[in-house]
Amino acid sequence: GIAHEMNTPLGASLATLKLVKDLVREYRASIGDHGITEKDHHAIATDMDKFVGATQQWLEKAAAHIRSLKLHTRDLQQEQTKLFSVVQIIEDTSLLLSHRLRLAQCTLSVTCTAANPTLYGDPSKLGQVMTNLIGNAIDAYSETGNSEGEIRVSVTDKDEILSIRVQDFGSGIAPDHLEKIFDDFFSTKPFGEGTGLGLSITRDIITN
Repeated sequence: GIAHEMNTPLGASLATLKLVKDLVREYRASIGDHGITEKDHHAIATDMDKFVGATQQWLEKAAAHIRSLKLHTRDLQQEQTKLFSVVQIIEDTSLLLSHRLRLAQCTLSVTCTAANPTLYGDPSKLGQVMTNLIGNAIDAYSETGNSEGEIRVSVTDKDEILSIRVQDFGSGIAPDHLEKIFDDFFSTKPFGEGTGLGLSITRDIITN
């Protein structure tokens, strides 16, 4: 999934760079050609600017994928304590899971009551928490047999307390499973499809 997400912006960048190369060739050929007007040169420059801007946007998207990948593959035993943007972590997680979201035909919406809330701590650990919770939300739709659905992430800031909520409208949790969801290796998924550690790790990260 990550490879697919990287190939899209990189492939688009190569395509637009080829167009820029063609324009450079056209511009060079026009030098000294009295049939080419200043208006023609302006048109070539405008197209160059447009394609360079498009290439930059695609490469920034690829860079964002790499950033999200680095965030989630960092050794979680090594503390990386710093001030970080909560919304940025959620957006990076969304990028990392974009392939799964698209396959499941799920949409992810993010709402935030604060301008740019920040936390002091290890951003990679919050990234892992969000990955586990959003991943579970995707699975909750798959279990209903109707994968298409909405996942809502809301961030609220009240009285110096930041609350992050992940909400889905999928299969839900059976009442007799509620007391077990944080137990190590407890999983309702078929054998081989779940480790039963996602929520256990999430709880440990938050409580520790």
